Amino acid sequence: MSFQEKNAWACLLAILAAYIPYFSFSLREPIPSVVPVVPLVTAVVFLVILQIVFHALNTIFSKQMGGVGQQPKPDEREQYIDLKASKIAGFVLAIWVVVWCINAMLLLPFVEVATPATNASLASTGNSLASISGTVALWWVNLLFAGFVFTNAVHYATLIFFYRR
Repeated sequence: MSFQEKNAWACLLAILAAYIPYFSFSLREPIPSVVPVVPLVTAVVFLVILQIVFHALNTIFSKQMGGVGQQPKPDEREQYIDLKASKIAGFVLAIWVVVWCINAMLLLPFVEVATPATNASLASTGNSLASISGTVALWWVNLLFAGFVFTNAVHYATLIFFYRR
């Protein structure tokens, strides 16, 4: 197994280990009373620590290193694999964002546009403009972020697939 393939495995496993607990918590019960940044920062710090440990172990135990202090440069095949994986991940991201936008437009409550005429009628009836609750907004933001994380996982899984092929 090459250095880059081991690195792809390590990154994929680190992403899964850091973000599966985060999304199982945040998408199940996004609670606005809890500061939403704390679980995210915790997941990101955990991911960074895992990747540092995995990369250090890969560097230490890689047979390709042979005492040299740096990782081997990717050859032409590895560059092609990385380009192909990036292209596939880009398509997945584009599809995720388009589907997210369509669902957000169709499923979220519509916010009325205030004009001087509607302001007077809204003020007289006691209604305010339609709004989105904090829980719903957090859920949709986490769902979009899940798309970015999923795309990154697809990138590394595609790298592994093409290295194995």
